Amino acid sequence: MYKKIIASVLIFVLLMACLVMPSSAASTIYLSDANYPSSHVAGNTFSVYGTISSDYTLTYVWIGAIKSDGTTAFSYNENPQSKSFNIHSIDDYMTFSKLSRGTYTYKIIASNSKESKTVLLAKQFTVSSTSSKFTLENETYPTYLGVGKTFSVYGNLYCDDVITSVTAGVYKTDGTAVFSKTVYPNSTSYNLHNLDTYLTFSKLESGSYTYKVVASTEITKNYTVLSRTFTVGSGNCAEDGLKSVNWTVYDVSSWTTINSWKNFTEGVDAFILRVGYTGTRTGACAEDSAFETNYNKLVSMGIPVGCYYYSLAVTTQEAEEEAQFVINILKKYNCKMNMPIYFDAETEEQMSLSDATMTKVVRAFCDKLTENGYYPGFYCSKSFLTDEVYEDELTDITKWVAQYSSKCYYTGSYGMWQYTDSGDVGGTYDPIDINECYYDYASYIENNGYNGFKKTPTAITSTTTTTVVPKFSIKTGTNLTLSGDKIILKTVGMTTQNFTSTFVTKTSNVTVSYEGAVNGKVTTGTKVIGKTSSATLGTYTVSVLGDVCADGVINSTDALYILRNSVGTGSLTEAQKISSDINCDGKINSSDALEILKKIVG
Repeated sequence: MYKKIIASVLIFVLLMACLVMPSSAASTIYLSDANYPSSHVAGNTFSVYGTISSDYTLTYVWIGAIKSDGTTAFSYNENPQSKSFNIHSIDDYMTFSKLSRGTYTYKIIASNSKESKTVLLAKQFTVSSTSSKFTLENETYPTYLGVGKTFSVYGNLYCDDVITSVTAGVYKTDGTAVFSKTVYPNSTSYNLHNLDTYLTFSKLESGSYTYKVVASTEITKNYTVLSRTFTVGSGNCAEDGLKSVNWTVYDVSSWTTINSWKNFTEGVDAFILRVGYTGTRTGACAEDSAFETNYNKLVSMGIPVGCYYYSLAVTTQEAEEEAQFVINILKKYNCKMNMPIYFDAETEEQMSLSDATMTKVVRAFCDKLTENGYYPGFYCSKSFLTDEVYEDELTDITKWVAQYSSKCYYTGSYGMWQYTDSGDVGGTYDPIDINECYYDYASYIENNGYNGFKKTPTAITSTTTTTVVPKFSIKTGTNLTLSGDKIILKTVGMTTQNFTSTFVTKTSNVTVSYEGAVNGKVTTGTKVIGKTSSATLGTYTVSVLGDVCADGVINSTDALYILRNSVGTGSLTEAQKISSDINCDGKINSSDALEILKKIVG
């Protein structure tokens, strides 16, 4: 009995000793009041705070940011040789503003005479940006198309963020979409050629249009990656629709000294002035010193005027810079040019380029002008036109051909022929370039609003009543896209009344009806129809993304429809197939069903 009591007492004493004695594993380094970034915007600064304390002398402190691959983005180390260290004292060395986008870990490590490199803090944070950077490579876009002609789009789109949506389409001058297609890549790259079959250029009527590519990320919404204007004509010739004339045209520059404007302009129908040139020694764009004076004088006399730029461009970038220089000059003097604005190519350096490269150089200059509302042309010799460029790729650009002969032997289409550079005319002692012009460019340019003119509206007259032309179309945008007569709608549960007010453009003499609406709501399979008293203007079939079973909501039944179709136990209508392809990858499978289930659970 006595031995048991002694044993119990010893056990009690040992337990109490364990409670009062410090554990050998307890840390002797402490961190207090420390802050750290949970998220961060690229380019912004962040100030660090906190105090490191120790029971013993601190021999080492390391503070920094580590990349996701384990390498160091920035850091600073100190040997305090004291029992405390103020983290804010090294704030200047914490260069958060230089961090690029990505995931990092903010870490604090310290040592004293008892502990070696104890991790006091390790917090992960993300650096993001306020905008995404898009890059488009090897892109194609139309500049001129004949009616009924097809065109294939290409281009590789890249982004430093995940691309959530891409929309490519063709739009009228008023901004309404003729056709477009939206996909949801959820990737950092996308090949635009995947959209080619949806862009039906062959169905376009004559007129002016814009081909546009718009992309979004979680950070940047509806960023215009590409926007190019183009024309659809009744044929492949730039002179289609122009009235035939037989004009005499002079082209002059600062080298021409004019001593009598009255004599100089006698019998001349139009002038082409040199607006500028690229210096052979400087390589810089320069304005023709006589351009402003010559332009103002001819305008005051009521004579049509165009201009040309003497180019040295051998790259598309140089050609675009020259075109922009011309645009700047024309805007500076508020010029209204009745005649075309010509790209003059004739140097040996340009002739040494490949035909493909020189064609791109010509296109770059002319396309830049077209995009800014100008009517471009191409001046060169007959041999240059036949030997140095691909003529069939420049059919939409009017040609001004130089061939000093009794006849122009160029067999392609052209609008003006320069037949001499040594004309002897009144009003000057200098030899003059004289040309024959075969088309009334002046009326065409003025009436269609090119080169600084405002488009002449078509007059509609009536002696009795005013006829309201029936109009019925569907507006496109973020929540609605069109593919021919198919509507792809992202909004679920929209009533027919709201759909009409939101997406329908119509005149008062058009009524809109809905076939297949469920309880007054637009669902998958609903047909939207515009009618007048005598005609049906159009029928569009709706596919609501995710609403596969067409009940006006998105639920597990829609996912079930998709899965049944995937395994062959169920079939879907065309409208249901479109609404099933949630990720727009052209396939209907379990991935789409999963997207629906994600939407259900938020």
